[in-house]
Amino acid sequence: MYIPPLRPELGVAAQESGLDLGGGGLGLSIALLIVSLLLFTFFTSMEAAVLAVSRVRIKHLAAEGNRAARARNNVNMAKRGIGYQPQLGACMDGDDF
Repeated sequence: MYIPPLRPELGVAAQESGLDLGGGGLGLSIALLIVSLLLFTFFTSMEAAVLAVSRVRIKHLAAEGNRAARARNNVNMAKRGIGYQPQLGACMDGDDF
């Protein structure tokens, strides 16, 4: 049987009753895990949406005749040529979709 060492900073009552004053419980840990997973999913999807809108805007500006947008669109099209394999998740800069 394991007997934990006495910790004077907790006080006698906490040591005798077996209270764990440092933990938050399993429910709190699961709730924090779910909240952090939802936040991660939200921000990742927002990043993908912003980058997709940016790509559509560049195509629209290129169609209107904007020189810088045409140059950027040509770079995007060249990347999508034969032999180009985007690595999703490694670097999401708008060109790999």
